[in-house]
Amino acid sequence: MDHTRTQFGRKALSVAGPDVWDSLPQEIRLTENFATFKKELKTLYLTLLFPNFNLYQFDIILVLYFVLNFLFYSLTDYCNAWLL
Repeated sequence: MDHTRTQFGRKALSVAGPDVWDSLPQEIRLTENFATFKKELKTLYLTLLFPNFNLYQFDIILVLYFVLNFLFYSLTDYCNAWLL
């Protein structure tokens, strides 16, 4: 049921939040542990975004992302310290 009159009102967290919550599978909504909830939610969204990937490939991509991110910021900090 639509309780707002404008498109802007439908995007409000108080309206969109319950809609998103209701769209989750029941087994995720009933999870009691927050860490498990986050893991299950991430798994759900990644499988929806990339249905042809398996989770092992996601782990490799995430590790690569964090390593490259760390190297980039470490190198940036080193260069900034060297230039000062």
